[in-house]
Amino acid sequence: MKKSFTLILLIGLCGTVKTVRAQNETAEIIKSGITNAELLAKAYSQPLSKAFGTDINTGWITTGKAFKPGRFEIRVFANAAFVPEKDRTFDVSTIGLNSNVRLAPGSSKLAPTVFGDDSPGPLLNVYATRPDTKQEEQVTSFNTPEGIGTGIAPIPMAQVTVGLVKETELMVRFIPKSKAGDFNVDLWGVGLKHSIRQWIPGIADLPFDITAAAAYSSFRSSYQLEVNPQSGVVNPNPADYTNQRIIFDTKAFIGQLVASKTISVITGYASFSYSSASTTTGMLGNYPITVLREQPPYTRQVQNVTDPVNFITDYTQLGITGGFRLKLAIFTLNAEGTWAKYPTVSAGIGLGYN
Repeated sequence: MKKSFTLILLIGLCGTVKTVRAQNETAEIIKSGITNAELLAKAYSQPLSKAFGTDINTGWITTGKAFKPGRFEIRVFANAAFVPEKDRTFDVSTIGLNSNVRLAPGSSKLAPTVFGDDSPGPLLNVYATRPDTKQEEQVTSFNTPEGIGTGIAPIPMAQVTVGLVKETELMVRFIPKSKAGDFNVDLWGVGLKHSIRQWIPGIADLPFDITAAAAYSSFRSSYQLEVNPQSGVVNPNPADYTNQRIIFDTKAFIGQLVASKTISVITGYASFSYSSASTTTGMLGNYPITVLREQPPYTRQVQNVTDPVNFITDYTQLGITGGFRLKLAIFTLNAEGTWAKYPTVSAGIGLGYN
Protein backbone atom coordinates (compact mmCIF):
# COMPACT_ATOMS: atom_id res chain seq x y z
CA MET A 1 0.00 0.00 0.00
CA LYS A 2 1.35 3.37 -0.98
CA LYS A 3 -0.05 6.79 -0.13
CA SER A 4 0.51 8.48 -3.44
CA PHE A 5 3.06 9.03 -6.14
CA THR A 6 4.31 12.10 -4.26
CA LEU A 7 5.37 10.06 -1.25
CA ILE A 8 7.23 7.58 -3.44
CA LEU A 9 9.08 10.39 -5.16
CA LEU A 10 10.01 12.30 -2.03
CA ILE A 11 11.12 9.43 0.17
CA GLY A 12 11.18 6.33 -2.06
CA LEU A 13 14.12 7.62 -4.08
CA CYS A 14 16.10 7.86 -0.87
CA GLY A 15 15.23 4.35 0.25
CA THR A 16 12.97 5.31 3.16
CA VAL A 17 10.30 2.80 4.17
CA LYS A 18 7.01 4.02 5.58
CA THR A 19 3.53 2.59 6.13
CA VAL A 20 1.01 4.60 4.13
CA ARG A 21 -2.58 4.65 3.00
CA ALA A 22 -4.27 3.73 -0.26
CA GLN A 23 -2.62 4.87 -3.49
CA ASN A 24 -5.74 6.52 -4.92
CA GLU A 25 -6.26 8.82 -1.93
CA THR A 26 -5.12 11.99 -3.71
CA ALA A 27 -7.52 11.34 -6.58
CA GLU A 28 -10.53 11.33 -4.25
CA ILE A 29 -10.83 15.06 -4.88
CA ILE A 30 -12.37 14.26 -8.27
CA LYS A 31 -15.61 13.48 -6.41
CA SER A 32 -16.08 17.23 -5.98
CA GLY A 33 -16.40 17.81 -9.74
CA ILE A 34 -13.95 19.11 -12.32
CA THR A 35 -13.76 22.76 -11.25
CA ASN A 36 -13.49 21.99 -7.54
CA ALA A 37 -11.02 19.14 -8.12
CA GLU A 38 -8.67 21.49 -9.94
CA LEU A 39 -8.87 24.06 -7.15
CA LEU A 40 -8.17 21.43 -4.51
CA ALA A 41 -5.39 19.81 -6.52
CA LYS A 42 -3.71 23.17 -7.04
CA ALA A 43 -3.86 24.12 -3.36
CA TYR A 44 -2.65 20.67 -2.30
CA SER A 45 0.20 20.27 -4.79
CA GLN A 46 1.61 23.77 -5.36
CA PRO A 47 4.31 23.36 -2.67
CA LEU A 48 5.42 20.16 -4.39
CA SER A 49 5.79 22.02 -7.70
CA LYS A 50 7.88 24.70 -6.00
CA ALA A 51 10.02 22.11 -4.19
CA PHE A 52 10.65 20.15 -7.40
CA GLY A 53 11.66 23.32 -9.23
CA THR A 54 13.97 24.35 -6.40
CA ASP A 55 15.57 20.91 -6.13
CA ILE A 56 16.42 20.55 -9.81
CA ASN A 57 17.91 24.07 -9.86
CA THR A 58 20.27 23.25 -6.97
CA GLY A 59 23.84 21.96 -6.85
CA TRP A 60 25.09 22.84 -10.34
CA ILE A 61 28.31 24.59 -9.26
CA THR A 62 30.93 23.56 -6.67
CA THR A 63 33.74 25.94 -7.65
CA GLY A 64 34.18 29.27 -9.40
CA LYS A 65 37.13 27.95 -11.40
CA ALA A 66 36.37 26.33 -14.74
CA PHE A 67 37.91 22.96 -15.65
CA LYS A 68 40.66 22.95 -18.24
CA PRO A 69 39.83 21.45 -21.68
CA GLY A 70 39.34 17.70 -21.43
CA ARG A 71 39.18 17.63 -17.63
CA PHE A 72 36.04 16.07 -16.20
CA GLU A 73 34.11 15.05 -13.11
CA ILE A 74 31.27 12.59 -12.49
CA ARG A 75 29.33 13.52 -9.37
CA VAL A 76 26.48 11.82 -7.49
CA PHE A 77 24.61 14.00 -5.04
CA ALA A 78 21.29 14.74 -3.37
CA ASN A 79 19.42 18.03 -3.08
CA ALA A 80 16.77 18.73 -0.47
CA ALA A 81 14.34 21.65 -0.41
CA PHE A 82 12.76 22.80 2.86
CA VAL A 83 9.09 23.78 2.58
CA PRO A 84 8.06 26.82 4.66
CA GLU A 85 5.51 26.22 7.41
CA LYS A 86 2.92 28.42 5.67
CA ASP A 87 2.98 26.10 2.63
CA ARG A 88 2.18 22.96 4.63
CA THR A 89 -1.54 23.74 4.99
CA PHE A 90 -4.24 25.57 3.06
CA ASP A 91 -7.68 26.95 3.98
CA VAL A 92 -10.37 25.12 2.00
CA SER A 93 -12.82 27.99 2.59
CA THR A 94 -10.65 30.48 0.68
CA ILE A 95 -9.77 28.65 -2.56
CA GLY A 96 -13.07 29.33 -4.35
CA LEU A 97 -14.90 25.99 -4.10
CA ASN A 98 -18.44 25.95 -5.50
CA SER A 99 -21.29 26.16 -3.00
CA ASN A 100 -22.21 22.52 -3.64
CA VAL A 101 -19.00 21.43 -1.88
CA ARG A 102 -19.03 22.21 1.85
CA LEU A 103 -17.16 21.39 4.99
CA ALA A 104 -18.86 18.73 7.05
CA PRO A 105 -20.01 19.95 10.47
CA GLY A 106 -17.14 19.91 12.94
CA SER A 107 -14.41 19.72 10.28
CA SER A 108 -11.47 22.11 10.37
CA LYS A 109 -10.98 24.57 7.52
CA LEU A 110 -7.24 23.84 7.40
CA ALA A 111 -6.19 20.99 5.12
CA PRO A 112 -2.69 19.56 4.70
CA THR A 113 -0.77 20.14 1.51
CA VAL A 114 1.55 17.42 0.22
CA PHE A 115 4.00 18.40 2.98
CA GLY A 116 1.38 18.63 5.73
CA ASP A 117 0.51 16.30 8.57
CA ASP A 118 0.25 12.60 7.92
CA SER A 119 -3.48 12.46 8.69
CA PRO A 120 -6.65 12.87 6.58
CA GLY A 121 -7.76 16.41 5.80
CA PRO A 122 -11.20 17.94 6.40
CA LEU A 123 -14.31 16.02 5.40
CA LEU A 124 -16.10 17.67 2.47
CA ASN A 125 -19.70 16.88 1.53
CA VAL A 126 -20.85 17.17 -2.08
CA TYR A 127 -24.47 18.18 -2.78
CA ALA A 128 -26.73 18.35 -5.82
CA THR A 129 -30.22 19.78 -6.30
CA ARG A 130 -33.04 17.42 -7.30
CA PRO A 131 -34.79 18.77 -10.41
CA ASP A 132 -38.23 17.60 -9.20
CA THR A 133 -38.27 18.90 -5.62
CA LYS A 134 -35.58 21.62 -5.93
CA GLN A 135 -34.18 20.21 -2.69
CA GLU A 136 -30.51 19.57 -2.08
CA GLU A 137 -29.30 16.03 -1.65
CA GLN A 138 -25.88 14.87 -0.52
CA VAL A 139 -24.46 12.66 -3.26
CA THR A 140 -21.02 11.83 -1.84
CA SER A 141 -18.30 12.92 0.58
CA PHE A 142 -14.53 12.66 0.87
CA ASN A 143 -11.57 13.76 2.96
CA THR A 144 -8.94 15.97 1.40
CA PRO A 145 -5.70 13.99 1.02
CA GLU A 146 -3.25 13.74 3.88
CA GLY A 147 0.31 15.02 3.72
CA ILE A 148 3.52 13.06 3.96
CA GLY A 149 4.33 14.34 7.43
CA THR A 150 7.58 16.14 6.57
CA GLY A 151 8.56 19.48 5.07
CA ILE A 152 11.68 18.14 3.35
CA ALA A 153 11.74 17.22 -0.35
CA PRO A 154 14.91 15.35 -1.43
CA ILE A 155 15.90 14.37 -4.97
CA PRO A 156 19.09 12.42 -5.82
CA MET A 157 20.76 12.78 -9.21
CA ALA A 158 24.04 12.47 -11.11
CA GLN A 159 26.00 15.11 -13.05
CA VAL A 160 28.83 14.98 -15.57
CA THR A 161 30.99 18.09 -16.01
CA VAL A 162 33.53 18.48 -18.84
CA GLY A 163 35.99 21.31 -19.46
CA LEU A 164 35.83 22.99 -22.87
CA VAL A 165 37.80 25.85 -24.42
CA LYS A 166 38.12 29.42 -23.09
CA GLU A 167 37.54 28.42 -19.46
CA THR A 168 34.11 27.03 -20.22
CA GLU A 169 32.42 23.94 -18.79
CA LEU A 170 29.57 21.82 -20.08
CA MET A 171 27.39 20.28 -17.37
CA VAL A 172 24.84 17.50 -17.88
CA ARG A 173 22.71 16.05 -15.08
CA PHE A 174 20.20 13.23 -15.08
CA ILE A 175 18.12 10.63 -13.33
CA PRO A 176 17.85 7.62 -15.64
CA LYS A 177 14.32 6.78 -16.73
CA SER A 178 13.06 4.63 -13.89
CA LYS A 179 9.92 2.64 -13.19
CA ALA A 180 8.91 1.13 -9.86
CA GLY A 181 5.47 -0.41 -9.96
CA ASP A 182 3.07 2.34 -11.02
CA PHE A 183 5.63 5.11 -10.55
CA ASN A 184 7.78 6.63 -13.34
CA VAL A 185 10.44 9.31 -13.12
CA ASP A 186 12.79 10.98 -15.60
CA LEU A 187 15.15 13.98 -15.25
CA TRP A 188 17.71 15.62 -17.49
CA GLY A 189 19.44 18.98 -17.45
CA VAL A 190 22.17 20.86 -19.29
CA GLY A 191 24.20 23.89 -18.28
CA LEU A 192 27.24 26.04 -19.16
CA LYS A 193 29.75 27.68 -16.83
CA HIS A 194 32.18 30.32 -18.03
CA SER A 195 34.96 32.26 -16.31
CA ILE A 196 34.34 36.00 -16.58
CA ARG A 197 37.62 37.22 -15.05
CA GLN A 198 39.29 37.01 -18.45
CA TRP A 199 36.88 39.51 -19.98
CA ILE A 200 36.62 42.24 -17.34
CA PRO A 201 39.60 44.57 -16.98
CA GLY A 202 40.81 45.05 -13.45
CA ILE A 203 39.59 41.81 -11.91
CA ALA A 204 41.93 39.30 -13.55
CA ASP A 205 44.41 39.74 -10.70
CA LEU A 206 41.89 39.32 -7.91
CA PRO A 207 42.82 36.48 -5.51
CA PHE A 208 39.68 34.47 -6.24
CA ASP A 209 37.84 32.98 -9.20
CA ILE A 210 34.63 34.42 -10.65
CA THR A 211 32.35 32.57 -13.03
CA ALA A 212 28.86 32.84 -14.51
CA ALA A 213 26.60 29.87 -15.13
CA ALA A 214 23.20 29.12 -16.60
CA ALA A 215 21.33 25.81 -16.67
CA TYR A 216 18.04 24.31 -17.81
CA SER A 217 16.38 21.18 -16.39
CA SER A 218 13.37 19.04 -17.20
CA PHE A 219 11.81 16.74 -14.61
CA ARG A 220 8.81 14.51 -15.25
CA SER A 221 7.09 12.05 -12.94
CA SER A 222 3.86 10.12 -13.17
CA TYR A 223 1.91 7.76 -10.97
CA GLN A 224 -0.93 5.39 -11.77
CA LEU A 225 -4.20 6.09 -9.93
CA GLU A 226 -7.21 3.92 -9.13
CA VAL A 227 -10.56 5.66 -8.75
CA ASN A 228 -13.53 3.34 -9.26
CA PRO A 229 -17.27 4.14 -9.52
CA GLN A 230 -19.08 4.58 -6.22
CA SER A 231 -20.48 1.28 -4.98
CA GLY A 232 -24.21 0.82 -5.53
CA VAL A 233 -24.51 3.69 -8.02
CA VAL A 234 -25.76 3.01 -11.56
CA ASN A 235 -23.10 3.42 -14.24
CA PRO A 236 -24.91 3.77 -17.59
CA ASN A 237 -21.74 4.28 -19.63
CA PRO A 238 -18.86 2.25 -18.16
CA ALA A 239 -15.44 3.47 -19.25
CA ASP A 240 -11.86 2.27 -19.09
CA TYR A 241 -10.61 3.47 -15.69
CA THR A 242 -7.20 1.78 -15.95
CA ASN A 243 -5.70 4.80 -17.77
CA GLN A 244 -5.86 7.08 -14.72
CA ARG A 245 -2.59 8.76 -13.79
CA ILE A 246 -1.27 11.97 -12.30
CA ILE A 247 1.71 13.76 -13.85
CA PHE A 248 4.14 16.47 -12.80
CA ASP A 249 6.14 18.03 -15.64
CA THR A 250 8.63 20.67 -14.43
CA LYS A 251 10.85 22.91 -16.56
CA ALA A 252 13.40 24.95 -14.60
CA PHE A 253 16.09 27.56 -15.27
CA ILE A 254 18.82 29.05 -13.09
CA GLY A 255 21.40 31.76 -13.63
CA GLN A 256 24.29 32.14 -11.16
CA LEU A 257 27.25 34.36 -10.44
CA VAL A 258 29.84 32.37 -8.45
CA ALA A 259 33.02 33.38 -6.63
CA SER A 260 35.42 30.92 -5.03
CA LYS A 261 38.79 30.71 -3.30
CA THR A 262 40.97 27.61 -3.13
CA ILE A 263 43.44 27.01 -0.30
CA SER A 264 45.30 23.73 -0.62
CA VAL A 265 42.64 21.01 -1.10
CA ILE A 266 39.67 23.05 0.09
CA THR A 267 37.63 25.42 -2.05
CA GLY A 268 35.10 27.74 -0.50
CA TYR A 269 32.47 29.22 -2.81
CA ALA A 270 29.52 31.57 -2.71
CA SER A 271 26.97 32.52 -5.34
CA PHE A 272 23.99 34.72 -6.07
CA SER A 273 21.28 33.17 -8.21
CA TYR A 274 17.98 33.76 -9.95
CA SER A 275 15.87 30.68 -10.58
CA SER A 276 12.49 29.97 -12.13
CA ALA A 277 10.36 26.89 -12.61
CA SER A 278 7.12 26.07 -14.38
CA THR A 279 5.24 22.88 -13.49
CA THR A 280 2.31 21.38 -15.36
CA THR A 281 0.15 19.21 -13.13
CA GLY A 282 -2.46 16.93 -14.64
CA MET A 283 -4.87 14.17 -13.71
CA LEU A 284 -5.20 12.24 -16.94
CA GLY A 285 -7.52 9.44 -17.96
CA ASN A 286 -11.18 8.59 -17.29
CA TYR A 287 -12.74 9.25 -13.88
CA PRO A 288 -16.24 8.41 -12.51
CA ILE A 289 -18.16 11.17 -10.70
CA THR A 290 -21.46 10.59 -8.87
CA VAL A 291 -24.23 13.00 -9.94
CA LEU A 292 -28.04 13.19 -9.86
CA ARG A 293 -29.93 12.23 -13.01
CA GLU A 294 -31.49 15.20 -14.78
CA GLN A 295 -34.45 13.06 -15.92
CA PRO A 296 -36.84 10.89 -13.88
CA PRO A 297 -36.14 8.95 -11.81
CA TYR A 298 -33.86 11.48 -10.13
CA THR A 299 -31.46 8.96 -8.69
CA ARG A 300 -27.71 9.00 -8.37
CA GLN A 301 -25.65 7.78 -11.32
CA VAL A 302 -22.05 7.78 -12.57
CA GLN A 303 -20.87 10.44 -15.00
CA ASN A 304 -17.47 9.94 -16.63
CA VAL A 305 -14.98 12.79 -17.12
CA THR A 306 -11.71 12.69 -19.05
CA ASP A 307 -8.47 14.51 -18.17
CA PRO A 308 -10.26 16.63 -15.56
CA VAL A 309 -7.31 18.48 -14.00
CA ASN A 310 -4.61 20.42 -15.80
CA PHE A 311 -2.92 23.58 -14.50
CA ILE A 312 0.46 25.33 -14.46
CA THR A 313 2.36 26.59 -11.42
CA ASP A 314 5.07 29.22 -12.06
CA TYR A 315 7.64 30.03 -9.39
CA THR A 316 10.69 32.30 -9.16
CA GLN A 317 13.13 33.09 -6.37
CA LEU A 318 16.46 34.70 -5.61
CA GLY A 319 19.05 32.76 -3.62
CA ILE A 320 22.37 33.18 -1.85
CA THR A 321 24.52 30.05 -1.65
CA GLY A 322 27.57 29.16 0.42
CA GLY A 323 29.49 25.90 0.25
CA PHE A 324 32.82 24.08 0.16
CA ARG A 325 34.56 21.48 -1.97
CA LEU A 326 37.23 19.08 -0.71
CA LYS A 327 39.52 17.53 -3.34
CA LEU A 328 41.52 14.41 -2.47
CA ALA A 329 43.39 13.07 -5.51
CA ILE A 330 40.68 12.01 -7.95
CA PHE A 331 37.88 12.24 -5.37
CA THR A 332 35.87 15.29 -4.35
CA LEU A 333 33.34 15.93 -1.62
CA ASN A 334 31.06 18.95 -1.53
CA ALA A 335 28.28 20.44 0.56
CA GLU A 336 26.32 23.67 0.29
CA GLY A 337 23.29 25.53 1.59
CA THR A 338 21.08 28.12 -0.10
CA TRP A 339 19.04 30.81 1.59
CA ALA A 340 15.85 31.51 -0.39
CA LYS A 341 12.05 31.31 -0.09
CA TYR A 342 12.50 27.55 -0.36
CA PRO A 343 15.91 26.96 1.31
CA THR A 344 17.95 24.00 0.09
CA VAL A 345 20.95 21.89 1.01
CA SER A 346 23.04 19.76 -1.30
CA ALA A 347 25.83 17.24 -0.73
CA GLY A 348 27.67 14.88 -3.02
CA ILE A 349 30.75 12.91 -3.97
CA GLY A 350 32.65 13.13 -7.24
CA LEU A 351 35.24 11.23 -9.21
CA GLY A 352 37.32 12.73 -11.99
CA TYR A 353 40.44 14.35 -13.33
CA ASN A 354 40.18 18.10 -12.77
